[in-house]
Amino acid sequence: RLLMPGPESNLFVIGDPDQAIYGFRGADASHIRRFQEEYPDARVYRLPLSYRCTETVLSASRRILGGGSLKSETLKGLNRGLRIRIRHEATDKSEAEFIARRIEEKMGGLRFFSMDSAVATGYETADLSLSDFAVLCRTGRQTAAIEKAFQDHGIPFQTAGERPFFDQEPVRSLVALFRALCRAGDGPLTRPVADRYGIPESERADWVSRVGRESVPALFRDLIARGSVPIPENAQPAVRRLLDLAGEFGEDAEKFLLSTAIGTGQDTLRPDTESVSVLTLHASKGLEFECVFIAGCEEGLIPYRLFGRESDPEEERRLLYVGMTRARSELILTHAGKRFLRGQPVRLPRSAFLDDIEEALAAFESAGKRRSRRRGDGQLGLFGAERPGGNAKRK
Repeated sequence: RLLMPGPESNLFVIGDPDQAIYGFRGADASHIRRFQEEYPDARVYRLPLSYRCTETVLSASRRILGGGSLKSETLKGLNRGLRIRIRHEATDKSEAEFIARRIEEKMGGLRFFSMDSAVATGYETADLSLSDFAVLCRTGRQTAAIEKAFQDHGIPFQTAGERPFFDQEPVRSLVALFRALCRAGDGPLTRPVADRYGIPESERADWVSRVGRESVPALFRDLIARGSVPIPENAQPAVRRLLDLAGEFGEDAEKFLLSTAIGTGQDTLRPDTESVSVLTLHASKGLEFECVFIAGCEEGLIPYRLFGRESDPEEERRLLYVGMTRARSELILTHAGKRFLRGQPVRLPRSAFLDDIEEALAAFESAGKRRSRRRGDGQLGLFGAERPGGNAKRK
């Protein structure tokens, strides 16, 4: 309003309030909803057709949103598509194992063992690659079991969360020192960092002379070898990933530093890499995949309200909507009876959000067998009580 106050303002806005999921960063979904009130003469163009999602995924996603969606009856899919699968597993480990085995089935096997043991008997879809799969979780802490299952099955994967890769230790400290040395000529802006790590003035001058003449990975290797930044053994994969990413910038250290300053959690993903993407729901926004798994669809995780934190339930609905609409052809939602979070065993009932998906849109399964939808599953709540709302009848 401050930049464009007049009624004849030359203003073009693109927005989707159904995908407003960054309230924790101060974003407010009401801004785009108020746009037509503040600019009543604006012409509105609605996009009626989704070129990504099937009608089944869109129908189920609209039901997750409930009555809050502005496009609940406007956005349509290209085709009907498969029913969504909603899968119950006993633990987070068996949930992760199911996801890994399902990917192997779809790919026709990734190891000799998977074919010899009949985990997979041939390609289900010949034109799929590993980059067509994504596993989405509400929190980054859920991915440990999934990563372990992928390692056991020999499934390559890459990860990203709402917290950018370059903001995680020891990568954050390595990049901060790298920046201070590359820009040592800036004096007061970089001197405190170099001083903190004990880099002498003569070495700083030598470093500046190398910038632009040597590759970014070569400079980083020298920095790592110096040992100024402690690197624990379990951080070695992160360091290798840092060197790999730095290799994309050749000798352009300034371009690399710019990318670290303005990047997001998604920016370190490499869509052309033959690997499964393991992402938080927040980090998945804007991306799309043929087959999407959303793990941990349980009360307390979706919507999130664990460890003393309470999230906006409507934003949590939008977050699940964003995750579901990343899928082009197949969507599988999983929930577990028991999982470990922050080192603690946690038993959570199935998310009530899943109750909004109609029987015609989803196939409900338990480990080892399919089951039809029923109005209750007898699951116990956090303190041993059955879930309210008539759920005791579900089997």
